[in-house]
Amino acid sequence: MIVLVRHAEKADADSDDPGLSAIGQTRVRALAELLAPLPLATVLVTALRRTRLTAEPAARVHDLAPIVVPFGENLKEHAQATARQLLAGPAGTVSLAVGHSNTLPLVIAELGGPVIEISEDRYVDLFLLLPQAGRQPPWFLRASYGCASG
Repeated sequence: MIVLVRHAEKADADSDDPGLSAIGQTRVRALAELLAPLPLATVLVTALRRTRLTAEPAARVHDLAPIVVPFGENLKEHAQATARQLLAGPAGTVSLAVGHSNTLPLVIAELGGPVIEISEDRYVDLFLLLPQAGRQPPWFLRASYGCASG
């Protein structure tokens, strides 16, 4: 199973790489609690701090270190690299990827999921992809989780 989430809410900061707001920190704890009973084996993030801060509590519960997938030459290259690593996870385990509103739709498409959009102000979605045998497209689920924000 593959779990994909957008990073939690950014802090208001004059920075190109801000941390997380108080709501974002609450959302991160909720995500870690949700994933705690699952056999999480792979955690992927981007080079930006907010994805790492979103992933770290869930990774820590499972004694994992998040793996940074570089952006590469373009976002499509990043999406392809992320999809390859997610699909390479051990059978019977869960892989988590934390991305952005502009990267997650590309990763989902690379994994055979539907074309989706994530608005810039939306943080509540959790995406599940369940790979199917053969050339069948994966099962895809989009659900809201955590806090009541956007």
